[in-house]
Amino acid sequence: MPDASLPAKTPPPAETLYVRWREWSGLKTNLAWIYEGELSGLNRRGKWHPDHMAAWLVGRGSVTLRQEGKATTASAGEWMVPWPGYRYQEFSDDARILSVRFQAAWPDGKPLFERGLSVKFPAARFPRLEIVARQLLETARPVIPGDPVQLSTAPIPFDNFLEVKVATLRWLSEIYNTLCALGLRPSRLGICDERIVSTLQRLDQLALSQKLVEGRLASEFGLSVSQFVRLFRQELGETPKQYFDQRRRYYCHQMLAGTAVPIKEIAYNLGFTRLSDFSTWFRKHCGIAPRRFRETAKVPREV
Repeated sequence: MPDASLPAKTPPPAETLYVRWREWSGLKTNLAWIYEGELSGLNRRGKWHPDHMAAWLVGRGSVTLRQEGKATTASAGEWMVPWPGYRYQEFSDDARILSVRFQAAWPDGKPLFERGLSVKFPAARFPRLEIVARQLLETARPVIPGDPVQLSTAPIPFDNFLEVKVATLRWLSEIYNTLCALGLRPSRLGICDERIVSTLQRLDQLALSQKLVEGRLASEFGLSVSQFVRLFRQELGETPKQYFDQRRRYYCHQMLAGTAVPIKEIAYNLGFTRLSDFSTWFRKHCGIAPRRFRETAKVPREV
């Protein structure tokens, strides 16, 4: 039964947005951390390249984000949903926030929302969002370690994990409807061609160590390689090879930044037999050596 203590659920946009069930099933959704409080000096300002989405409710002070020539400032009583890309962020010395960092990404790492961020809005406009966020905070509180960033490695019972997961999904539903109500549209929606939908499913399931041959995919649909690539690019703005390579880079970033798995093992899982070839590939795409990337990922955390 509905919780009578909650305000009415934020309505979805007038134009209902549809994605096939099998595509929604590929969306990765997890809570990275959640906390409420002040920020340490190391985290008040700096450049960041986050790997998850976030939402901050500013309780005191302010925060300013700058990315791609755009500046957005949120003050007390406002939500800020940052752009999930490289940016500069600065919190006032007296800032206090409710921070929810969460994963909502497609298999290639593209976040559920991207275009239109960063965005701010009054918390009073969507009161249910704060209520659901605080419910998530209370549900997760018993299992949150002293440093919330360590939640992903904290040992917890299965029942507690499921409770937090359910609360996280409620939060995702609310933030999804809120952002849609603000006029934002999720990424990877509106793919009309069934051949591209089928291709995406194949690419999302293809082992990262395998080699992608566009010609094989094209032949399955009776298309030439050029026709197939052009059709794919029209729907997603990139080629099948670029899409699959992005999946590989996303996995690589996650493993280098979030685990202690040896770099040689990561390279092997991506199909590289020589570490030098892997390093060359990584440097070509990321402009930095894998070992250096892992080292820089250990700088002070984002909020």
